[in-house]
Amino acid sequence: MAVWDVGLPQKQFRGISESWNDGLARSKMDAGPPKVRLRFTAEVRNINIPIVLTAAEKATFTSFYENTIARGSLPFDWTDPDDDSTTISYRFKSRPVLTKAAGEWQGMMNLEVLP
Repeated sequence: MAVWDVGLPQKQFRGISESWNDGLARSKMDAGPPKVRLRFTAEVRNINIPIVLTAAEKATFTSFYENTIARGSLPFDWTDPDDDSTTISYRFKSRPVLTKAAGEWQGMMNLEVLP
């Protein structure tokens, strides 16, 4: 399992957003309320983490994304944003978009936390 590169910022960032998949199956009934059941027990948690990188960190990030985790197809371990100490497994949901502003690269990482 790959690990978040030590050459990249290690602490979680401000402005993290989090959501969960529905995970429920609803069946319409002839009468009364719909029947609801769990579709699966291992739910995927979605996390969007903003990132700010220097030029050197951007090169490290590009190498990590392209080579280490095969353009986001492989999972990697990093700290949990809930406590910044527990290690959990992530995978990219989409390719990150980075924008250069005031000498820094800024972007959003759309990740999913694997069960």
